[in-house]
Amino acid sequence: MGKRAATPADVAPRKEAKVAATPAVPADPFLEEISPLLKLVGDVGEGNEMLVAVAPHCLRCTREQRHRYQTDMIDALEKVLLGVEAERKDSLAAIQEDLVKAEAEQESSITALESANNKVSECQAEKDSKDTMQLELEGVVSQKSRELAEKKEQEKSLEQEQAQILQEKEDCQKFMAEKWEPLKAASFSGKEWRERNKAIDVAVQALDKMGMDASLKSCLPTALKTKPLERGRFAKRAVEFSESIMGHFLESTAEKISKFDQETADRAQASAAGKEQLDAAEARLGEGKAATKDAEDALLNAQIAQSNAKVAHDSAPQKVEECKAAVETEKASLSHAQEILSLFMALKEKTGDAPALDEAPETQQEATAVPAQ
Repeated sequence: MGKRAATPADVAPRKEAKVAATPAVPADPFLEEISPLLKLVGDVGEGNEMLVAVAPHCLRCTREQRHRYQTDMIDALEKVLLGVEAERKDSLAAIQEDLVKAEAEQESSITALESANNKVSECQAEKDSKDTMQLELEGVVSQKSRELAEKKEQEKSLEQEQAQILQEKEDCQKFMAEKWEPLKAASFSGKEWRERNKAIDVAVQALDKMGMDASLKSCLPTALKTKPLERGRFAKRAVEFSESIMGHFLESTAEKISKFDQETADRAQASAAGKEQLDAAEARLGEGKAATKDAEDALLNAQIAQSNAKVAHDSAPQKVEECKAAVETEKASLSHAQEILSLFMALKEKTGDAPALDEAPETQQEATAVPAQ
């Protein structure tokens, strides 16, 4: 028979070699104790790597065990730590000064904002007053401008008015010669009664324009239709009053004509005076506008100052809180540096026995393999 092939069940299981686990590196309590010191020295500036490297060896020894080089390194470390303490004290003092200033600024910002608000109110009242004054001055200028325009129009229309007065005088004289005298003398024939009545209507209209009253106006037509010798007392008086009205009218017209030159001068003088008044009003308006502009600028500046004061007032509390937080941070930083310095000084002055450097815990242990059983 041939040999039977080995089955998996017949194969003996291999024994795997047992490898011993690597033991944990024991911690060095001394390094843990001075680790904050080493970190601080390394963080405060470049070039301190050598001090960080030699510090554990120098500080692990007692004062009596240190040789000259270690003593020099200890002095260098002390100088660094004292410098850190001094720097953080100065930084704390500066930030505390900033806090005092911030608190003072916070107090002054309240007064400054109140003052700025009052200034804006004053400037607003001043601007309102100037605005009102400017409106009044503009009204005066408008009035003086209208008055000057009226006076110039009167001066311009004087020639036409004088021409009208001369025409009225001529018309009156023509009326008296052509209409009144024939009516007064009753020179119209019986057949010309239509022409006579038309002449009477013209006479009544002309006398009405000259100022004839209503009673005379009603009785004059009857008087003029009567022959002169047949007129009664009231008819004669009506004719006499009519002639008196015409005489007064001609006298008044003649007086007006005699004053033509004076009226021309008076109206020219009135126009000149009106121009001077308008110029003066416009000058005052210009001054008023300048004052209004100054008030507007003052108000704008006051509003800008108010806005700045409001920003300063609103930001002051936050600045104070930031300074307070910075003070606490610097206090903690200084306290940390002083704690490290205190630890360093204790280690520096340490006396008595200290473990030798080669007695420090091992940092590494080789792993050994455990053979298989």
